[in-house]
Amino acid sequence: MLHSPNTVYSGGRCIEEIYGLTADDVCFMASTLAHQTGFGYGLMTPLGQGMKVVYQDAWDADQMLDAIEAEGISWTVSATAFAMDMIAAQRRRERDLSSFNFFICGGAPIPPKVVEEAADVLGTELIAVWGMTENMIITTTRPGDPVELVSDSNGTTVDWMEIRVVDENSRPVAGLRPATWPGFDPTAEFVSSAEQRTWLFGAARTYRSPKSKTCFFGTLRSKR
Repeated sequence: MLHSPNTVYSGGRCIEEIYGLTADDVCFMASTLAHQTGFGYGLMTPLGQGMKVVYQDAWDADQMLDAIEAEGISWTVSATAFAMDMIAAQRRRERDLSSFNFFICGGAPIPPKVVEEAADVLGTELIAVWGMTENMIITTTRPGDPVELVSDSNGTTVDWMEIRVVDENSRPVAGLRPATWPGFDPTAEFVSSAEQRTWLFGAARTYRSPKSKTCFFGTLRSKR
């Protein structure tokens, strides 16, 4: 799958523009850098903003919590299971996690209990996001959103992306460039993605929560 510097930059804009993270913050990344999460949010985005990054070769919740205390880590992007591991590890042995502001969470459902325990046990705010390898983060909850919203939705669309939700008899969910991958062809010419209104189609189950937030139940397929 092919991305350009523009699409990767666009996919990482939320780190500064929505979550307010700056060069003074420290990122933690346990995902491989060949994975879009690791590449986009553990390499390109923090380095582009001048952040310090702490990498972990193999996931270990105790080691991560020790690193938060030692290195002043303030954020990471990961999945629900990792947050649950961290909560269990912190209960076994408490560390000073006062620097850890955001656990940005995607890829799996988020039970309300995990949102509450992330705040109570880890002292961090869990942010729910939805995206794909082709787009990176498309929708997100915002800092300060209530527990029920974070556990029941994937928030709302970021300002530089657009989604279109239709029923199953019409076109499926779609994400709009500029963060959308140029294609699979490694010889494709890089162009100004902002000039192309090409939809990426991905079949996903979608609903609107009572507070008009959007929730996605996993992408089944995608095509250009």
